[in-house]
Amino acid sequence: MRRSLPRRTRRSTAGGRKPSAPPPRRRSARLALAEAEAGRILERARADAQAERQRAAGEARREVSDMVMAAVEKLVLADTAAAYDQFLTAAGEGDGDA
Repeated sequence: MRRSLPRRTRRSTAGGRKPSAPPPRRRSARLALAEAEAGRILERARADAQAERQRAAGEARREVSDMVMAAVEKLVLADTAAAYDQFLTAAGEGDGDA
C-alpha cells in the first residue's frame, strides 16, 4: 500500500494576508547562524585592524630610521668638512714657514 505524504504548500501573500513568522526553532537556528557569521566578521575585522596597525608601525619605524640616518650623515659630513678645512688651513700655514 502506498502512503501519501502531506503536500508542502508555499506561503503566499495572495489575498492580502501577511506570511506568518517562521517557527521558533527555525528562527533560533537562523539567529544562531547570524550570530556565528557576525562573530566571524568581527574576528576578521579585528585581525585586519591588527595587521594595519603593525604595517603602520613598521612604516613609521622605517621613516624615523631614514630621518635619523639623514641627520647623522649631515652631521658627519659637516664635521668632516670642518676637519678638512682645518687641515687645509694648517697645511697652508705650514707651507709658508718652509
